[in-house]
Amino acid sequence: MKNLITILLLLVTTFSIYAHDLILRPDLTKSPGFFCTKENQDFKELRYKEQIAVCKRNVSVQRKNKVYASYGIQQADKVTYTIDHVVPLSMGGSNDELNLWPQHKDISSVNLEFRVFKLIEADKISHKEALDLIYAVKK
Repeated sequence: MKNLITILLLLVTTFSIYAHDLILRPDLTKSPGFFCTKENQDFKELRYKEQIAVCKRNVSVQRKNKVYASYGIQQADKVTYTIDHVVPLSMGGSNDELNLWPQHKDISSVNLEFRVFKLIEADKISHKEALDLIYAVKK
């Protein structure tokens, strides 16, 4: 657990928070996270020692627009956001609306997700530990 806390502290430093009025975290009532399954139409493969179902990226413009609307993002403001997966695809997340949220472009989780992905890929942490790290920052 001590190693996870150290890793989390290092990863949290990759996040920058600039203003109080930005959407900084997913709204758990709208975007609680949702996992890929082998039955999912976007299923790609099983990964890792734990055989986690991984979906390919497939988020339509219509789905993105629904997510923006559910968060109250106006058309003119969409350029400052990107649709992000709460549970990253590389860690078993799906393209379901319950796993999507509008992340402000000034707040990037790419470095965090890549570092955690590399840890799980190298079998240094479990899938659950990887998700705990992601959730600690995003939620």
